[in-house]
Amino acid sequence: MDPRMMAQRAQGQMQANVQAMQQCTRELFAWEEVMAAEDEALRQRKLRRERGEEDEVDVRVQGNAHYRDGDFQAALECYTRSLALNRCVFGVGRVGRWAKSDEERLSPGRGKHKATLSIPSHFIKRKNVLALSNRAMTHLKLGQFEAAVKDATQALALDPCHVKSLQRRASAYVKRGMDHAALRDVEKALGYQPDSKELRAEKKRLQHKLKTLAPIEVLSSSSPPSGESGNIEEESKSE
Repeated sequence: MDPRMMAQRAQGQMQANVQAMQQCTRELFAWEEVMAAEDEALRQRKLRRERGEEDEVDVRVQGNAHYRDGDFQAALECYTRSLALNRCVFGVGRVGRWAKSDEERLSPGRGKHKATLSIPSHFIKRKNVLALSNRAMTHLKLGQFEAAVKDATQALALDPCHVKSLQRRASAYVKRGMDHAALRDVEKALGYQPDSKELRAEKKRLQHKLKTLAPIEVLSSSSPPSGESGNIEEESKSE
């Protein structure tokens, strides 16, 4: 083999190895940052409880209890407070401000945030996705279908793979007579959970409805669609 070709291949392999090592380093820093943020969040929760202040997780759990009891208006208020508290608690604090990007999150701090830790954006997103998705389900129960679409859409903007938000938005679309949009969400959800009997049944139901009524969409009946994910979401015990 031509020595120059061998040298080029060796150089290419070295570059690939360096890139792989850099990626591993980034993932390690991100993991360490998440762990630190988790510890800080637990510490802040403990301090707020000791001071008798509201905690965003506790408030959302209260909302879940109200939802299970059928008090949907109280649940709605709790989810809204939880979202507000989450933004307040994790806006700027001892661990620093929110990072706008992974690059910023992995770069050294500046100014008053120097030597502090920025809470990972996905750490905040996960908590907001749960509250938004549960609030969307509550809006469905209250017949507030436009608000349900809005909350589910906001949850999906944070986590496009969140299946329950796709299901809940699909349910709201059906209630608003937007069956084509509902079918698209159900198909997306099936892409993430292809073995879901509930989703497959809902897709079949929507396809049959659209075929029967094509090309005109009509409002659905008052009964909830079979694909409606009516169970609220809980976080893991550690959160």
